Amino acid sequence: MAFALLQTHLNAPNIRFSATIEKWCSSTHAELAAVFVALIISPYNSNINIYTDCKSLIDHYHYLLSPLHNNSIRNFFKEPTNNLLWNMIMDVISNRSINVTFHKVKAIRVIHIMN
Repeated sequence: MAFALLQTHLNAPNIRFSATIEKWCSSTHAELAAVFVALIISPYNSNINIYTDCKSLIDHYHYLLSPLHNNSIRNFFKEPTNNLLWNMIMDVISNRSINVTFHKVKAIRVIHIMN
């Protein structure tokens, strides 16, 4: 499973990054990995806009911020999948005082033809 990110803000360095996940891969895991990388390369106290076609990622992020979510260690281990990655994402957001806004975009299909 591969993931990539592209920094597009005009006042920031041009950053392109791609990587692969070889074990325990899923589309959500790849999306979360891309979000995590984007956040760890982001400056402190910044406003980050993330455009994704993954509605479940956006919904789960909002759930983690909601008062309905109990952020206990017990609930951490009850998360069905990707709990460690979600925990690292939320930790980076909190420690770096990053404001993250997710935007849902329509999925596109990218076809790369090798000659």
